[in-house]
Amino acid sequence: MKKINVFFCMTVLLTTVMFMNSCSKEEQIVPKITSVELEHLPTKTVYYVGEEFDVSGLTLKVTYSDNLSKIVVVKKEQVAGFTSTAPNSNLVLQVKESGFLVTFSVSVASNAVQSVSIKHNPSKVVYTLGESLSLEGMALEVAYENGITKEINSVSADMISGFDSSKPSLKQLLKVVVEDKEASLEVSVLPIKVVNNEIVSSVASEVRSFVIPEGITAIKEAAFFDNATVEEVVFPTSLRSIGDEAFDHCLNLKLADLSKTAVVELSNGVFGRTALTTISLPKTLKIVGPMAFYSTRNLKEVTLPDGVEEIGLTAFTNSAIETITIPNTVYSIGRAFYQCDMLKTIRTAGTKTTVSTDKVAKIEGECFNHSANIETLEIPESITTIGISVLGQCKVKHLTLPASVRMLAHNAFGGASSLEEITLKSATKVVASYYPVPSTIKAIKVPAQLVDEYKADQFWKDFADKIIAL
Repeated sequence: MKKINVFFCMTVLLTTVMFMNSCSKEEQIVPKITSVELEHLPTKTVYYVGEEFDVSGLTLKVTYSDNLSKIVVVKKEQVAGFTSTAPNSNLVLQVKESGFLVTFSVSVASNAVQSVSIKHNPSKVVYTLGESLSLEGMALEVAYENGITKEINSVSADMISGFDSSKPSLKQLLKVVVEDKEASLEVSVLPIKVVNNEIVSSVASEVRSFVIPEGITAIKEAAFFDNATVEEVVFPTSLRSIGDEAFDHCLNLKLADLSKTAVVELSNGVFGRTALTTISLPKTLKIVGPMAFYSTRNLKEVTLPDGVEEIGLTAFTNSAIETITIPNTVYSIGRAFYQCDMLKTIRTAGTKTTVSTDKVAKIEGECFNHSANIETLEIPESITTIGISVLGQCKVKHLTLPASVRMLAHNAFGGASSLEEITLKSATKVVASYYPVPSTIKAIKVPAQLVDEYKADQFWKDFADKIIAL
């Protein structure tokens, strides 16, 4: 009885193990992919040249050996064959999935340029003779067939035609071409030659009025000499110096605006023999050089800025100037207003005076001589000495010498026969030489405490009966 039970138990156990092995094998069977097919095309199937592939919406249907299936969303890296460098009405793309290959088609249209416009002009639109084209800062706006507008910042020289800096041009239109569409860019070429930020020469041209570009630091000697066409010039803040005769004999130059420059000196003959009617001077100006405005027959009025210290020999000689304002900072006036036949008024301005440590603060001899129409003459408060025969035949009747004047040279005002009254404000007696005032003078006013001293002086005593207290 025990043997039978043992056999029976072993049979049951073996049967159980076999059954369990059979179940395990059935659980390990994995369904195989039997097919992959396109479920949905991508949302975008029409492209334009230059566009990138968009995988959105592209899905596959994957079917297995057990007849089950699933939808797979395709990733961009699974797609091969896309290029949009040229038009193609039937561009076949491939999708790889689990060893299967699925194809579908898209189209690529030409996407031609519809229009071109200039969004930003280049930083440089004003050129000088011989300069090269610069497109820095330029941007284009390009509209395409697909309705997209793009900004192009890398504008190259091969897109531009028509530039020529070999000759001046008031208005030069350049063509900007992208594919077959055009836009226009306007530049100008000034009639000046520039080397190392200095104007070295100019040419006559249709460009009559212009602004010298920023960055120019100097105008060299005779750069515009005898230029017959230039009429108006505005100078840049960067300008530091102007050479001798730079604009001499520019017979049509009417306006010069130096007001924003850092020029210190108007050099020899710089605006001589021009047609200037208006001159605007900078606050930095210290010296008006010899012949600076010689024979300017249209310039009627000049105001020298506070800070000017010297006015050179014949600076305004033979000009038609009628009124000039001289600052009290001036300590040297050469024979600057000799033979100014239209000059009527010389005024002073400003509360600041310049004290010269190395020069005598002086009005040189014959400064205002042969200027017969002078009616008003004010002497700058920095002047200490009046030279020989500074004032001849004129119309001045009353003259006041500021307290700074301490010395009158020979015949200082002796030739001014119209002079009726002179006031000497110096706190000490003004040293005089022969004929300090005309013999016809009616009154010489001096500080009360100095009346007797003047009357006793060798060169003033001949006018004793005219000397009275202020």
